[in-house]
Amino acid sequence: MGQLPAYCPECHALFPAPLSAEGPTDVTFFDIPVRCARCEASGHIPANVREWIGQVAIAVRSVAKGERHSLLEALDDCRREGRGPSGCLERLGELEGRPGGVSDVFRRMEHQELDFAPLVAAAGVAALRLMEEEGPAAEELAREELVNWTMDRVLDDFAIEPPPDRGPSESERRLADTGRNEPCPCGSGEKYKDCHWMEDLRESR
Repeated sequence: MGQLPAYCPECHALFPAPLSAEGPTDVTFFDIPVRCARCEASGHIPANVREWIGQVAIAVRSVAKGERHSLLEALDDCRREGRGPSGCLERLGELEGRPGGVSDVFRRMEHQELDFAPLVAAAGVAALRLMEEEGPAAEELAREELVNWTMDRVLDDFAIEPPPDRGPSESERRLADTGRNEPCPCGSGEKYKDCHWMEDLRESR
């Protein structure tokens, strides 16, 4: 069982999703919306994310060992810069080896107009790091084992930590503690509903 990664197309954050995948079947056949752990925008668990991670992991493993370092740098650039599929293809096209299998993954993403290329690039980096560190053990892994290792590694290496809970704001505290017909906490003498209630309501949303 492995925790699924989620992605935010607004700030390009990668973060653990509140779902796990078990076995070879991907539980996310459709996009599942989740709130971004960094900017609180609308992120998502991409549809078939496990399959996409598997595709890039298998593709990078097929690249000749002498060409993997430059591939790792290119994929890491794509991840850090939040490049879309076409941007990733452009960056990969700069490599002398021109890794066809890896480019094909991003070409499919471009064709399907998918927005999580930086997550797939991060998975490629994670898979390359695994193979560099684990050597023959990673080279000989079955596909599903490689996918599981890569999914765990991509979250370990690149997932952001959720921001600390800041607690309720001043306006949220006033809304919780003050009845609408009670005196406004500002000391004006007016009823809360006739003074700062609406302003606090807007700020708390």
